[in-house]
Amino acid sequence: MSSLSAQLTAEYGRGFSRQNLFRMIQFAEVFPDEEIVSSLMRQLSWTHLIYIIPLDDPLKRDFYAEMCRLERWSVRTLRAKIGGMLFERTALVHELKKRGRRAERQVAVPIEYDGIRFDEGFRADVIAEGKLILELTSVESVPKVHKKQLLTYLRLADKRLGLLINFGAELIKDGISRVVNGLAED
Repeated sequence: MSSLSAQLTAEYGRGFSRQNLFRMIQFAEVFPDEEIVSSLMRQLSWTHLIYIIPLDDPLKRDFYAEMCRLERWSVRTLRAKIGGMLFERTALVHELKKRGRRAERQVAVPIEYDGIRFDEGFRADVIAEGKLILELTSVESVPKVHKKQLLTYLRLADKRLGLLINFGAELIKDGISRVVNGLAED
């Protein structure tokens, strides 16, 4: 790969580093359909694709590619949306609604402090049935501060139950932590 990189760089100029060649191969594997490739290349930059290609779920890749195209996201916006787990939040709310449940994402929760009302004290990732706060994360191991933050959200929103869902866990069932407002702490 290194010799091919050197040869292509000598013949065509920059852009053929060893790392870029691996990305190009990965791109061809992820998007084998020429029509899709042609369309993507007209509407998204190579830098956009560098962030979309490594996504492990084809549905997630398609979601972010389509959102970039439709909403004309910058690379910075794309990175923020991937990091903010927009796909997971959107999919979770969709699945809840599909099952007949009320669910909203990125809900502004007002709080009152010292007699002053703040219309957007914080944003809950998802509120289901007006009762359950779902906070989503994707880390190898959930720090205690995440659970304490969810407990604070429950108290501020005057809700009793919350779930912290970690998409970074090997199995999703191992990544779900229940947090209850009003229970004695361990």
